[in-house]
Amino acid sequence: HEARIAHSDLRPENALGTHASSGFVTKRIDFDNAYFSEAPPPTDQVAADPIYLAPEMSRYTAGLNSDPRVLTVKADVFSLGLVFAMFTIGGTAFSKFTSHGAQYAHEFIVQGKPVPLPWDRMPPAILPLVRRMIAAAPTARPTTRDVPAFLTGRGRAPDESRPGRHDCAA
Repeated sequence: HEARIAHSDLRPENALGTHASSGFVTKRIDFDNAYFSEAPPPTDQVAADPIYLAPEMSRYTAGLNSDPRVLTVKADVFSLGLVFAMFTIGGTAFSKFTSHGAQYAHEFIVQGKPVPLPWDRMPPAILPLVRRMIAAAPTARPTTRDVPAFLTGRGRAPDESRPGRHDCAA
């Protein structure tokens, strides 16, 4: 992300984790859908998993927004927030989606609706972080430096009082 490269297909299958002398290390794989921030591939070449797709990429691929400036590494932050939800809540993290009128998280945001995750089942320690990670507006999401800083105790919890905090609340 420091090189302004968006992975664009973050999901559990594309993150390999291992223990190292420095602690737990995660490596991302499968960069065939990667692009430079603000320079996405043509819409017919986007092959990301729709389960973890950011709303701005969803709008782009549907032809609803052709402004490439909104397609940045913040799309990966959204995807990673959903990965955190899946890891902490489990396989039922997205089970309420269909009964609430959509199949994927990005569809709720595109429709202006809250993402119906079972927030009460998420560990309270990371709840504010995940809420901010899946904010509708990319600018409201934490940076890729903020996320590990928060998780390792070197950063503070994202401020939920900032504008956009209700973008993802259930």
